[in-house]
Amino acid sequence: MPIKVEIVTQERVLYEGEAEMVIVPGSEGEMGILPHHTPLLSTLGYGELRIKTKAGRSTSPSSAAWSKSSQTG
Repeated sequence: MPIKVEIVTQERVLYEGEAEMVIVPGSEGEMGILPHHTPLLSTLGYGELRIKTKAGRSTSPSSAAWSKSSQTG
């Protein structure tokens, strides 16, 4: 069962879809979040958030948003 993922900013939705795994930069290192992960509260660090999809592809919402805005602008 995939994870439903929504990445939003104050301006817009950067990513909305399903993922097999989400990798986030934590203040103590990267964290991989899988379906049915135990709830946790953590501080985030600076870095790249990655989303692994069912097709095995890895996506970064910020690079996808940059690509869309540069194509339309």
